[in-house]
This record gives sequence, C-alpha cells and structure tokens, in this order.
Amino acid sequence: MKNRSISIVLAKVIVIFVFTSSLLSCGGSGGGGGDGDGESNVGSVTITEPTTFEVYEVRNQTSIEIEGEAFISPDAHTKEGKACNCAGLACLIYIDYVECVDYVVYDSGVTVTAENLSTGETVTKKISSLDGYTTHWLIDIPLVPNENVIKVRAEDNLNNWAKDEITINVADTIPPEVVSKTPQYGSVDIYSTIQVVFSEVIDKSTVTSDSFTVNN
Repeated sequence: MKNRSISIVLAKVIVIFVFTSSLLSCGGSGGGGGDGDGESNVGSVTITEPTTFEVYEVRNQTSIEIEGEAFISPDAHTKEGKACNCAGLACLIYIDYVECVDYVVYDSGVTVTAENLSTGETVTKKISSLDGYTTHWLIDIPLVPNENVIKVRAEDNLNNWAKDEITINVADTIPPEVVSKTPQYGSVDIYSTIQVVFSEVIDKSTVTSDSFTVNN
C-alpha cells in the first residue's frame, strides 16, 4: 500500500513538473522580442550603386540615382494575373489577334526610404521582387552642393528593418550668373537702391567690396 501511495505521489510530482515546464517554455519565447525597435529580427539592405567605401564625389549634380538590394519580408505575398497586348474594347474588336501571358508579381513586403540628412528630404518606394528571393530597388534623390549624407532604411510591417548610408560630395564648379538687376542701364539717382538677382544662392560672407563692384 505504501509503495502504491509513493508511486501516485511521484506521478503527481512528474505531471506538475511537466505542466510547469510547458508553461515556462511557452511564456519564455517572448523574450526574443527585443526592445521593440526591430533588432530581434533585423533584415538587410545594401547600397550597390554608387560603389564606394568612403565619400562619393560628383560635380554640379542636383540629384543622383541610388540603387541596391534589400531583404524579403516573411509577410511577402504574390499577385497573379494576365498581361495582354490589348486593353478594353480593343480586346473584343481584335480578338483574333489578342495574345496574353500569365505573370506573377512578388510583393516583397518591404518599403525602402532614402533620406538626405543634409536637407531632410525623403523618397519612399514599395519594393517588388521578380523571383520571390531577391529584391532590387532604385531611388532618385535630390542633392545640394557640398556634403550629402544619404541614409537608406528598409522595413516591413513586422518591425524587421535594416539600414545603410553613403556620403556624396557635390562639387559646385559653375559660377553664379546675374539673372536680373535694378536699376537697369541709364542715369539714376545717386541714392537709388541697387538689387541684383543671381542664378543660385550666394554665401553672404563672400560678398565684399572686392568681389562685388558697381561701375559708372
């Protein structure tokens, strides 16, 4: 009798232990969630063009195309359809000449945003995939003279993200031109206001009596 009682007690202990372990294992999986900034499941994004390890130099450009690759989200899905060589009523009129092909578009579930930290301007694009395994993105972003720090961030709806950046220096080698001036040619009062409009923004510190003169 004692042996049977001991067996029953041990069985209860084992059941309780297994049940408790199951609860711990179920609740413990949430620890991988990180601090909510996506670091628990970081994707990948790479700038492939322009290719550089340091600072990329250009001359007199007002924008640049940046391209690269990004991860595919676990939330990605496909969209199937048909592409035909006609549209609307034309398909009915020229039905004997209609040709259609099936296509599949893979929505990567990823959005890529490029931001010029020097201006605060951003450009965002939703990225698709041709094969469901790789993605390619291309973004045209405006530039300003001198240093442009471009930050690229790829993210999905599941809080996965990755980022990359590149610094682009724009050398401004084109001198400013006079667009308009007041007063025009001719005799004017000696106390008249003189106004000159240039083709670009002028650094005020460079306008001195040596660099800007009024003749006749």
